[in-house]
Amino acid sequence: MGREARCNARWGARSGEVKALLESTEIVVRGAFRAVAPLAELRDVRADGDTLRFSVRGEEVALVLGAAAPRWAAKIAAPPPSLAAKLGLGATTRLFVAGRIDDPELGTALGAAMRTRSADSADVIVARVDAADALARVAETHRVQLERGVPLWVIYTKGKAAPLGETTVRAMLRERGLIDLKVASVSPSLTALKFARATKISAARSAAEDGAPLGGKREGMERHGEVRLLVRGIARGVSSDEIAELFAPFGVDRESIALPRDRRTRRRKGIAYVMVPSAQHAADAIKALNETLLQDKAITIEAAAERPPKRPRRFNGPPRRF
Repeated sequence: MGREARCNARWGARSGEVKALLESTEIVVRGAFRAVAPLAELRDVRADGDTLRFSVRGEEVALVLGAAAPRWAAKIAAPPPSLAAKLGLGATTRLFVAGRIDDPELGTALGAAMRTRSADSADVIVARVDAADALARVAETHRVQLERGVPLWVIYTKGKAAPLGETTVRAMLRERGLIDLKVASVSPSLTALKFARATKISAARSAAEDGAPLGGKREGMERHGEVRLLVRGIARGVSSDEIAELFAPFGVDRESIALPRDRRTRRRKGIAYVMVPSAQHAADAIKALNETLLQDKAITIEAAAERPPKRPRRFNGPPRRF
């Protein structure tokens, strides 16, 4: 879930200003006091005007969240998505699996789709790998399908001691023209990254000139055809997870969001930068989300200006001698 807000709170006999975090399995508050409660133990969850109320372990809790209170209540009440849903797998999805499936939860999720013997007819490819050479073989073996646009889920062991880390996975597949679109937790020991063929810059430019509201220019164009969007009107309490959730239908995850701060005051500037996979994603996002209300504040979206190159450092005279 990943929502956060600064608010006034009362938790049993304790009260004060806190930072509240709504995670996938628990709600956490830090500040004037600290408290943690598993979502499974919350009772009588409801939005009472601008206040989220619930009881837990015999204590009454009230978080003054403003307009976000109903959304938090709805998130807590909603059942978490299944792993199959997070991977986008359904009864009609044609799935090709590469590698040995050694995790029961993953096996159950993959069972929700139709397994195919050939990747040629697949809607999605799932690769379970834990070595760089195995990942390279998958990318080369299924190069034709990936170039055609078939998405690839790479599932690997998580953790710092894992044999194949996230940085390596991203670097290897980006070298092959793929970009990562989504991350999903598979189990306590496994994580997954979704990749798809990147739109080339020339295609992105063509899409913009064909009517995408990007001004027919290269502003916001990044490598691999990615487009950087500037979102204005971000309320102070809006988290990167909320923005990622809003932009998720357009290939955006949390790692594609930047919320800049003022260097002097360290306060949010009220803007966000969002990286989308292509000009078409950018056009669709602008059309669907421009002037949308986010925490009761209208946001506006446009292609971000191209970042100027860094100036070379100047040195005055020879180095000092000591």
